[in-house]
Amino acid sequence: MLLSQLKLYKTWCKQTKLSYGKKISEKDLLISYQTGDKYSGSYILYALRRCIKRIGINKITPHGLRHTHATLLINQGVGVKYIAERLGNTPMMILDIYGHTFKDVKEKL
Repeated sequence: MLLSQLKLYKTWCKQTKLSYGKKISEKDLLISYQTGDKYSGSYILYALRRCIKRIGINKITPHGLRHTHATLLINQGVGVKYIAERLGNTPMMILDIYGHTFKDVKEKL
């Protein structure tokens, strides 16, 4: 279900960019409906802060979300190679950064 929603969103993004006469790149996923441009990093941080305030959770940065994402994948038993691909790192970098998490998961088993 989520994958089909992402495909629909990607199609919508491409159509929106074309409607503004902008070129399409396979890496383009996040765009602004009003302009067809990519969201800036500051806008994403602003939106994240608004969401955090609205739902009343502890503050977290986009980079913190990245670490949380990686840790959740590790705890679910996802392989190092797949995690590295998702985060745009090498498997060795993932092991260097999150090696302790892999050890903790193994100890729980």
